[in-house]
Amino acid sequence: MRSITRSITVAEAPHTFVPPFCLNPNCRYHSEPAAGRSAPPWFYRHGRYHTAAFSFVPRFRCRHCGRGCSRQSFRLDYYAKRILDYRELLRQLVSCGSTRDMARATASTTSTVANRIERLARGAAALHAGVLQRVGVAEPLVIDGFQNFAVSKYYPNNINLLVGQHSGLLYDCDYRTIRRSGRMSERQKRRREQLEEHFRAPSNALVEGFRTLVDSAMRVRSHLHHCPEGESSVRGAPADTSEAIKALLLLTDEKNEYKRALFGDTHYRLLTASRMIRHERTLSTEARTAENPLFVVNYFDRQLRKDLKECVRHTVCFGRNVSNVMQRMLLYRLYHNHYKAYRHRRPHERHEIRAGVDGAWIDVELERLYERRPFLSRTPPIETDRLVWLRQLVTPLGRDREYLPKFALA
Repeated sequence: MRSITRSITVAEAPHTFVPPFCLNPNCRYHSEPAAGRSAPPWFYRHGRYHTAAFSFVPRFRCRHCGRGCSRQSFRLDYYAKRILDYRELLRQLVSCGSTRDMARATASTTSTVANRIERLARGAAALHAGVLQRVGVAEPLVIDGFQNFAVSKYYPNNINLLVGQHSGLLYDCDYRTIRRSGRMSERQKRRREQLEEHFRAPSNALVEGFRTLVDSAMRVRSHLHHCPEGESSVRGAPADTSEAIKALLLLTDEKNEYKRALFGDTHYRLLTASRMIRHERTLSTEARTAENPLFVVNYFDRQLRKDLKECVRHTVCFGRNVSNVMQRMLLYRLYHNHYKAYRHRRPHERHEIRAGVDGAWIDVELERLYERRPFLSRTPPIETDRLVWLRQLVTPLGRDREYLPKFALA
């Protein structure tokens, strides 16, 4: 079983560190393969500096463009003044630990913990983009919404989930703020009207969220041409014929918004009419057993309710910032896809293996995740993750523009 807290690599000494590429996106050596093939090396050593947290840090300079960098420029802890154990933070996060719980355990502030979660979430987004390039969606995809709230119960949210039916891999997730509905007292209705003067959730949030995930499914499906005809990229799933590979099978419950999303868009209406997209619906009142077509997403909902502190029912802990909520969701996706066993009695089989992703490649990338800083110019994430990376999700009653450090844009 893959462990969160155990590392298999040896710590890299400052004098043995070699910068993998130039930080200048316009330099010919910004591409790592080009930098590795250069002879003599594309850089030369340019002194060192000392910090209280990292001791002596070597500096380097590019021979081609003159851009400087240091060992810290490539570390996940770049520009940090204190070292925290990222593995331990992830372990506590997926064990129903709140931000303040983690701050107490590490003797730090909640803002420091939130900063480290944000750094690790960007790495998880970059890793997931690589995973989606190595997996074929030769399986039905289940879409459902997980409902919770952030900021206030007057601003519930719907986190749309795209999960593989056979592999259980979480391919994508999308955040939408929805309007509070259901039975309310007159006082609650007046309060909702007062809050909606400052922020009102869009009426078509569920429709747009569903279309976003269908777009994501179609993009991932484009990699299917790499799968040999008659073979499935998902272990345990029946082999697909060429006709089955062409069609994208979507499984959902009977929400009317899902049907409107497909038939209200000309492009998807034509794809559905030509059976390039098949949409099968299941009653949400059916028993949530393993025989239910929506079992994988029902199971994932249950895991979120017990593993993420802000998703637990009747808790005093709730999300106060939408971007932070989705950063924690990206880290839980990392844990679910690459650490959690597919089944309790088969601990060595994980969801990414069921989806046909090379486990050895994942092992290497997970080791890099806790050490190396991700770069937006080199590993562009998928669209929904990009909004989280750039903190562009809108928080109800929040600031118009959120703070984003410049190094996150590199």
